[in-house]
Amino acid sequence: MGLLRIAGCLLSFSLVVHADATRNDWIGEYEMNHDGHVGRLFLFAGKMPPGMGLQVRYTDDKGSTYPGRANEVDDNGQHLRFTIDFPGNPQVFDVYIFSFDKTKLAGTTVWGGRTFGVYASKLGASAAAGTTTGQPKRSVLPNGEVEVRYPDGTVRTRPIRGGCGWNIRYPDGRTKNATCMFDAVIPLIPPDPPSDSQQGKWLNSQNGQMLAILQGLLGGPGSSDFANYIQAYETPLDPSIYKQIYYRTQAIENITSAPE
Repeated sequence: MGLLRIAGCLLSFSLVVHADATRNDWIGEYEMNHDGHVGRLFLFAGKMPPGMGLQVRYTDDKGSTYPGRANEVDDNGQHLRFTIDFPGNPQVFDVYIFSFDKTKLAGTTVWGGRTFGVYASKLGASAAAGTTTGQPKRSVLPNGEVEVRYPDGTVRTRPIRGGCGWNIRYPDGRTKNATCMFDAVIPLIPPDPPSDSQQGKWLNSQNGQMLAILQGLLGGPGSSDFANYIQAYETPLDPSIYKQIYYRTQAIENITSAPE
């Protein structure tokens, strides 16, 4: 069974993985199109607050650059309202960062009393976000953290469960810790159904398939990465089938997610 089908089934049981966004998720250079006007949007770190300390700049397709400002960030960090100071027309944009692909933004802007669509896609690396290049190697450490190690020696780590952002260690010894702006909480969990009921059998089947997915992602049942995951997060195993599925969903997301 594919991951998309599993995710859809989990949603039907209110097991929603909260996909909050941090400032580092927003930072970067974007190719932006607002109703056919194509340009480059730059989001970079500044003083806090407002707007999570984000700074804004925009360059149009003719090379003209305009200052902007982040007005506010809300909705668990996933909604940004910012203004670009076009001459004689400060234009307000409302965009949302995608939950599971934080290189994409979409939303609306208002000009001349009309509402238009906005879409933006992140380009390349941003020094402010600490992005590196090259194919990384992923592993799970004995303490339960996901480690992403790049060819240049840069290392990123985050907990499999409950992590928000990535801790970074650069080749020269510098470090940058994740800034957690929000706390993710497990949603309300209903009582487990009888294990021999149709619902109970279905949940156990889904739970087993998620464990098989984790085995595949981590190199198989005999790999050290899978053993580290089991020791850190499933020893002892939570007795609630709903919580097992929720935590395994969260583990799959954090193991496969791309560092910002």
